[in-house]
Amino acid sequence: MGLLTDIVRESQSYERFLRRVYVAENGCWQMRGSHDKDGYAQFHRRSNLKKAHRISYEWYKGPILNKLTIDHLCKNKGCVNPDHLEAVTVEENGRRHNAEGYKNWYKNLNEKEKKAFLEKSSRKATIIAAEKKKKATHCRRGHEWKPETTYIVPSNGHRRCNVCFYSSPSMIKKRKKEGR
Repeated sequence: MGLLTDIVRESQSYERFLRRVYVAENGCWQMRGSHDKDGYAQFHRRSNLKKAHRISYEWYKGPILNKLTIDHLCKNKGCVNPDHLEAVTVEENGRRHNAEGYKNWYKNLNEKEKKAFLEKSSRKATIIAAEKKKKATHCRRGHEWKPETTYIVPSNGHRRCNVCFYSSPSMIKKRKKEGR
């Protein structure tokens, strides 16, 4: 009796999940309803509020192995399309995020580039994004990348704009405390 009840409940959850999903023009499956503070869609399953993209991955692709996280290949946190989701290590997910360098990277691609990105392996996509970022001549706030205003982070080789860094509210507050 318990197994049958679980199957019925899971089936009802799946139907409820699909009723909340709509397909956007870019192919992403968007969810109506609640999203967390970071923009991830949420869904109640088995009396627990969970991230909807993880539930979608489990239903369509299988269990998420230990120590893996789900990467949105489309870079849309609200997307639950299993074709846009990939299980990767936390380190790989961080590398992909850092290599792209900005949240709207995917949105700026044309349809041909989006299709090519989704078809390429994760490593190639990361290399391409990193190359694009290396070609940038200015930081995201418009300051030129010059040796005297750029700091290279030793741990990962990323550039940091010192003009932005030292004019941030937290750095200004810290310098005031130190009396500089």
